[in-house]
Amino acid sequence: ILTIFVGVFVDSYNVVEHNREKTKLRRVDSVASSMMGKGDDPEEPINERRFDVFQVVTMVQFEVTILIAVCLNVVALSVESHHQSLIEHQFLQVADFSFTFIFAA
Repeated sequence: ILTIFVGVFVDSYNVVEHNREKTKLRRVDSVASSMMGKGDDPEEPINERRFDVFQVVTMVQFEVTILIAVCLNVVALSVESHHQSLIEHQFLQVADFSFTFIFAA
């Protein structure tokens, strides 16, 4: 499973680099929309706060950050075992709460 995520990450990076080299003046589409084949940009919200959030979540860096968080979550879930020490249990519990916060926010 981890190799799939690494492959998606590398492929996403290559798509972004190809788009960046192709034109620096044109706005680079997000990795998710380019992977899904959407050519149209989503409609920008009128509300100022929603516009700020829209600007953040449509950035390629945001998508890469979420992709890294998903990969780290997969690794954290795969490290859990039946006979683990108290420190490992506490660390994984903090990691679980952190990932839950990241994905729920």
